[in-house]
Amino acid sequence: MTDLMEMLYNHILESRLPGYIDQAQFKLEQLRAEQLFEKLASALPEPELLTFEKYQDTLANLYSMETEAMFQAAWRAFRELA
Repeated sequence: MTDLMEMLYNHILESRLPGYIDQAQFKLEQLRAEQLFEKLASALPEPELLTFEKYQDTLANLYSMETEAMFQAAWRAFRELA
């Protein structure tokens, strides 16, 4: 992404995206995910816990790549329509 696109992307994530998400439901899901992780972390032995944490990091990276690509596609569509 260009610097301008990255600035816009971060602005949208921080200030616009929350308006499109039910904040109460989102916070509940965050809490639920944290509780489930804690439960799983306490049940897993160390090697499996490390594997699970790497899995979570990989999923987060995939999500980030997907949202950035979605933003770029929307940006391009916007520019083509303008």
